Amino acid sequence: MRDELFGPSRRATTVGIVLLVSLVAFEAMGVNTAMPALVADLGGVALYAWPFVTFMAASVFATVLGGRWCDRAGPRVPLVVSPLLFGAGLLVAGTATGMAQLLVGRVLQARGPA
Repeated sequence: MRDELFGPSRRATTVGIVLLVSLVAFEAMGVNTAMPALVADLGGVALYAWPFVTFMAASVFATVLGGRWCDRAGPRVPLVVSPLLFGAGLLVAGTATGMAQLLVGRVLQARGPA
């Protein structure tokens, strides 16, 4: 089993997937910690759940599309594009001046790690 995952032909893919999962895990810890203050600053306390809901919904959708993309083209391109989309989402959400921009950023973040 170890040779299948870390053999020369799959080592880069395995490492890439582990790094993406770790990136998403650290981002989730940060978001969960900061979200109460962020939502309060943006004046969207009534919409508190939406950044989490949009991320989860977009993540499910992106997982299906990403799986099909990997099946057709292999994992290399999705593993390069995913962190770029995730980073773009971080920038959009991190510079949010309103709840709409925050939600758009969260959707982009979810589209990334598929």
